[in-house]
Amino acid sequence: MGNGERHDPVRSHPPLGRDRAEGQREMIAFLRTVLYGCCMVIALMCGMAALTITVAIVTKKLSDPQAWMAVVFFTLVGGIAWIAGRSARWNGSSLD
Repeated sequence: MGNGERHDPVRSHPPLGRDRAEGQREMIAFLRTVLYGCCMVIALMCGMAALTITVAIVTKKLSDPQAWMAVVFFTLVGGIAWIAGRSARWNGSSLD
């Protein structure tokens, strides 16, 4: 500071509301990443369970007539988790 300039603390720092908003955006981005990861793990595990039960049915190692209901259940839960994870990852500003 020279030439007779005074230090103005109000103008030298951004407003507090802007810092808070930036922090909230970072927290939401982190939570989206966590939700995406959890949903993808759930989708992967449900897919593996559905595939395992399907293989057991096809190889005649599982003869329970309700086993197909388990396959459908795991497939639906895995699909819904995958959709929820993908929508959590998409932030609306880009189409990736």
